[in-house]
Amino acid sequence: MGALVGLLAGVCGFITLRLLAGRIETSKDAADPAGTARVLRIAAFVDLIIFPIAGYVIAPMVVGR
Repeated sequence: MGALVGLLAGVCGFITLRLLAGRIETSKDAADPAGTARVLRIAAFVDLIIFPIAGYVIAPMVVGR
């Protein structure tokens, strides 16, 4: 169950970071829009991987099985 909740959080973070990366990439105000967008896209994939793993590990500690 923890992995599913983590996956849900990871997918939400993934979508949010990808949308933000797209906005920054098209922004004229950013100093290095392509570099910043690349870092955000990498962070989105890390989110998608780390949150389900963390949920799988942490949920049993919280529930107390």
